[in-house]
Amino acid sequence: MKARIIEVPSAREVKKAVNEIRVELNRTDVWTLDGAEDGVDIRLQVELDGSWRVLWGDPGYDQSHKGFWGSAGLMADSTASDAGVIACELLDQVEDSIAEAGFEVGHDALFHVAAE
Repeated sequence: MKARIIEVPSAREVKKAVNEIRVELNRTDVWTLDGAEDGVDIRLQVELDGSWRVLWGDPGYDQSHKGFWGSAGLMADSTASDAGVIACELLDQVEDSIAEAGFEVGHDALFHVAAE
């Protein structure tokens, strides 16, 4: 029996989402909060139906813990270029999680290019 395919977002889509969060956080005073000097947790969640979201902050506040996850740190001095590297890191972890669960990865996400 062929493994179910889980569609994942492209590196470009995830980079855009990470960069939007980076820009928004730089507009706030989040970096002055206690512990923020170590960065902010950022996560990619991909569900079985292929829907996805990028979340940030304390994972204990995530409303759904379903699907496949990748996590990384977003630093105050992160650049748009760093957002691409973070996107690839998140996708790599999600793809590993999908494979470990016995599914196949859909899309061409296996070919990440940080500079996308």
